[in-house]
Amino acid sequence: MNEQVPSKEKIILNTDPEAAREITVTGWVSRDGLFFGKDERAARWSGCTHIVCECGKPTPKTYTRCEECRNKLTRERWLALPLVEWDGESPIVMFDDDRYFWSTEDLLDWCYDEDIKPSTLMLVTCEPHFAREIDADYWSDDLPEDGDELPDDIAAAVDALNKVIRAHKEPLCWHPGKQRVVVADPEVIIDADANEFDGEPK
Repeated sequence: MNEQVPSKEKIILNTDPEAAREITVTGWVSRDGLFFGKDERAARWSGCTHIVCECGKPTPKTYTRCEECRNKLTRERWLALPLVEWDGESPIVMFDDDRYFWSTEDLLDWCYDEDIKPSTLMLVTCEPHFAREIDADYWSDDLPEDGDELPDDIAAAVDALNKVIRAHKEPLCWHPGKQRVVVADPEVIIDADANEFDGEPK
């Protein structure tokens, strides 16, 4: 029977002074009680609600600029786009927004409901997004190394589908374009009974 070999590792009990010692630590603690050591910047960011915009005004720390400066920069970017005339039928969209308008009537109705003048809106044209044809290379990673062609029936189906896609002239959706549009304010005619208006841009 083998005897157990005594361990040479020193035994230190939890009650032994050698097990731990108390030290004094200094550092930055944020307003919400988090400790950041010497990282003053992180502690101040964690504990603040607002930061100072480059114009000097406070703004929520989720932004780098105040609302006034953000709006100014957005308008400057919009004004930098080339100006085109809107035909009143093609879709347009609010710049840096997802509010689309599909006709003059749609735009004027929305402006009336929101009590906004069309001329104050930052609008841009829209670009159509069509269905993309399928390329046989889509399955290149699935084909064996010694064969680089699709089976005949699948290849024929791909060709047939691409013909349908090419023949389909309607876009799947529209994306904001890179041309700005200015819509003049209409001459409003108010119907007191229906509480509606009708008008055409000047």
